[in-house]
Amino acid sequence: MSRADDFHALTAEQWKQLDEQLDQLLELEPDEQARRLERIADRDAATAERLRQLLDKEGQDARLDHHLRNALSYLAEQAPTPSGTRIGAWRLLSRIGSGGMAEVYLAERADGAFERKVALKLLWPGLNSEQAAELVGQERRMLAALDDPRIAALLDGGLSDEGRPWLAMEYVDGQPISERCRSLGLDLSTRLGHFRQVLQAVGLAHRKLIVHGDLKPANVLLTRSGQVKLLDFGIGRMLQPDAGVLQAGPGWKAMSPSWASPEQHRGEAPSPASDIFQLGRLLQAMAEDCKPDGKRRRRELEAMIERATRADPEQRYLSAMTFLGDVDAFLAHRPLLAMSGGPGYRARCFLTRHWASIGLAVFLVLAGSTLLSQQWLQSRELKQRHAAMEAMLGYLQDLLEQSNPHRSDGTPLVSGAFLEQASAQLDERLGGQPEAQARMLNTLGKIHLARHELLLARQRYNDALSLAHHHELEDIEERSLDGLASIGIWTGDYAETERLLRELVVRRSRGDTVANNLAGAQLRLADLLHSRGDYPSALALAREAATSRQRPVWSDRVIGMILRDQGRFAEAEEALLAAYTLEQSRPRPRRATRAELTDHLAMLRMHQGQLAEAEQFLNESSRLRRSFLGAQWDGLLWSRHWEGVWALANGDSDRAAELLDLAVADYQRYFGEDSHLLAFARSDRAWAALAQGRLSAAREGFEAAARRLERMRSSGEHPRLAEPLLGLSLVHLATDRPDRAQASAEHALGLRNGLPEDSVGAMAWRANACRILRMSGGDCPMPTMASAAPQGLDAWRLSHAIDGLCQGPARTMAFCETD
Repeated sequence: MSRADDFHALTAEQWKQLDEQLDQLLELEPDEQARRLERIADRDAATAERLRQLLDKEGQDARLDHHLRNALSYLAEQAPTPSGTRIGAWRLLSRIGSGGMAEVYLAERADGAFERKVALKLLWPGLNSEQAAELVGQERRMLAALDDPRIAALLDGGLSDEGRPWLAMEYVDGQPISERCRSLGLDLSTRLGHFRQVLQAVGLAHRKLIVHGDLKPANVLLTRSGQVKLLDFGIGRMLQPDAGVLQAGPGWKAMSPSWASPEQHRGEAPSPASDIFQLGRLLQAMAEDCKPDGKRRRRELEAMIERATRADPEQRYLSAMTFLGDVDAFLAHRPLLAMSGGPGYRARCFLTRHWASIGLAVFLVLAGSTLLSQQWLQSRELKQRHAAMEAMLGYLQDLLEQSNPHRSDGTPLVSGAFLEQASAQLDERLGGQPEAQARMLNTLGKIHLARHELLLARQRYNDALSLAHHHELEDIEERSLDGLASIGIWTGDYAETERLLRELVVRRSRGDTVANNLAGAQLRLADLLHSRGDYPSALALAREAATSRQRPVWSDRVIGMILRDQGRFAEAEEALLAAYTLEQSRPRPRRATRAELTDHLAMLRMHQGQLAEAEQFLNESSRLRRSFLGAQWDGLLWSRHWEGVWALANGDSDRAAELLDLAVADYQRYFGEDSHLLAFARSDRAWAALAQGRLSAAREGFEAAARRLERMRSSGEHPRLAEPLLGLSLVHLATDRPDRAQASAEHALGLRNGLPEDSVGAMAWRANACRILRMSGGDCPMPTMASAAPQGLDAWRLSHAIDGLCQGPARTMAFCETD
């Protein structure tokens, strides 16, 4: 007789009886339910105990899910769907597998439209029609997003006549990857090459905010041609862009216990970290019968597996791409992140990589004559000293690069205090070697620039430039100038930076340098001209740089943000999405670049009136920055500024004020008083103050912003000067100075009239300026087609400001009664 807790041992007939009894019990009140169980226990104690377990209030849903799924799986094993059954446009041929969520059939096209065989996944019964439709829809959306040759493609899907969800997938004629590697007797390098494909495919899914949740050899096939194919991504779930939290879809939580991560066993949802754990287990299975030669190489392989499969998810590889970096390092005999080795370990890696040249040197020493050996040894000593210096500089630069968020591989960033100490010791340690000192200063400048510590970056680049100029180090001098030009785009020394960039463009146009260096200088100049408000010149230069296709992501980003600020939203969207898609397709996408692009897309969505989608982009950007900067690092100023603007558009003036106060302080600290970004932040903060009804603070912020923007260009005015001018117009109206209000509004309207006439966004902006001008007593015909323009950030900012004034200091003013 079977035990009461052994549900797997039940026959189909016993399951049927248990299911009927359970249904009857669930319809009874608790007291009657207990009496019925007692009567059942008198006849069959084991059945009564099973029913009590299923009815247990502690985790009732989980128990029902677990046991009924097993029951349905068992029953399905007994009665598979007959061959020849038609499901959608497909005819079942034979069953080729089954799992915790579905049975899988080989199927062929039944309607004669074309010939094709597929793997048709038929989910177990048990969902209602609404849940089933939602599950199919979610899986189709996920798999459609994973357009990659290493992931089995989704071809079709729907509901069967019995209401069971089904998905028709690309049929893959392959073996589980570990079995295939063993049967072919592949060496370790070849196996790791296949594992690289797996990591790249999983990394792509994670960038699409999708986790797999059930990675194991049966779901990773290797075809005869050597192509890796990942199956069953439909078991995965989409991640919410705002917090990296699993979006629980309908249906059962499926996993393979022997492959699941510790947190999955605890009942937690699968995550990128659980995929990393399963990837470690997969590598272990693939290399089980193929250990590398040498104790160190075995320890390296074991270290990678150990790092990936740690019990604490936070101690595993940060991402599939970080894991891939260690696999590549292993193949190239470079130091591994998982080893965290000291100088001896790094030296052994160096010897392994360069064994041939070292062996040749030893042979020459032994074979040469005494005189030749002495001469060769003297020459070799000089070369070794130079090589040692190069190696040491390379090591120090690599060490410092751990502080660079653009280059970080997921290890903790070196602190700012460490960078300050490194800079202070350069004179003492490298005072007699100007080239080495200048190189290190340029490295420090680049890192400070990437961390948005621009005033520190400018100091380091200036020191490097001085050394390079004095000692005629042309390469280093150009790198210093390039860095200073990048800083000048943001810190306010616009005239000198423009002169410097134009000089670089001319120098690089002479043909003695590669095209991407020229494109880089052109794009920095375009960025600067955009910062100064010369949109037409900036756009023309960015498009010229784009023709080289050497910096496509950068080119599209600059073009997109210029078009956005001209109000040409559709064109801006096309450019920014192109940049984002291209960056995502890189083998190792740069998180800092993705964060910048999502910021720009968020601002575009706010201007287009799509606050919900803007919030998603901002959440993704914030998550990306916190993933490599940490939650408290000051370099989060970008996220704080744009999140503050979103809160302002959404009507949360208190939250907006809090975030924008932080942004203003950050810009002052890192960019300096002359930065245009500080002017924009002050203007945004002043709009929040208006929404709060704080006239004095609003006036102070608008006036400071206007003063800086008025000095941005040697000729003409910055189009965004209109924003603080319109704010000042409202301040003047609220303080009963209509003449000054009208003058400010007229000035703002004139600036906005300078934007492209056919720009949808500019039409809306002109309409908002007209509204304020009319409130101040001026005359303004509404722009043509203004009604078709989106009600976006500019309109919401104005509306919240008027509401704040009319509920507070200006509630008795005439415009509050008529507007």
